[in-house]
This record gives sequence, C-alpha cells and structure tokens, in this order.
Amino acid sequence: MARYWPGLLCGLALVLGCGGKPSESHVKPNQLHARLDACLTMTNLNARDEALKAVALDAAEIGEGEVVKGALGRFTSLNLKDEAASACALKLSAAGQDQAAVDVAKMMMSLDKRDDVLKKIAKGQH
Repeated sequence: MARYWPGLLCGLALVLGCGGKPSESHVKPNQLHARLDACLTMTNLNARDEALKAVALDAAEIGEGEVVKGALGRFTSLNLKDEAASACALKLSAAGQDQAAVDVAKMMMSLDKRDDVLKKIAKGQH
C-alpha cells in the first residue's frame, strides 16, 4: 500500500493544485495587441467576431479597457457585440475599472440591455 502513496499524492496535487488560491489570468497585456491584430486580419467575418469576443473577454478579465473597446469597435454582428460588451463591462467593473466598464456598456446597441448593464455597474453588482 505504501508504494501507492507517491502516485496518490501527485494525483491530488494535480487535481487540487499547490497554492490553494485561484491562479492569475494566463493572459499577459502585451499579448492582447498581437491577438487583436490577428483578429483584424481574418477574412471570415463570423470567425473574426468570435475571435474578437475572446480577445475582448480576456482583456476585460485583466482590466485592459482600451483593448476591449478596440475589439468591440470592430464587430460585424451587433448581437454578438452586445453579448460581448455586456460580459466585458461587468468584468471590467469587477476588476475595479468602472469608468471603462461604463464606456464599454455605452457601446451596446440594445438600449434595454445597455440600461440593465449600466444599472448593475451603478449598483456594484458584477
């Protein structure tokens, strides 16, 4: 039985992690501009919008509001843009970037959805 302990402990370490804290975001700010550039070079508009959404969400996660706004300004699908803007605004607010969150929410086309997001930001509900 004792010979199984090292394998069991390694397995538990892999599952639970070592630090007990959630890990920092894997995204680095200097990567976001290159990723945004890659998106803008894409010719398939649906794939580009999906990639822009991923960049915007990652940027919002680490509080990079300018990158979020740059990505959102290039969407072709207004529904997907509103979906991404809503999620990004709330992530930015949670990251302490309330003014950037408000600016992103103002980019939404649906007035009802925009007001809902602005209300959450104003109430501190992220």
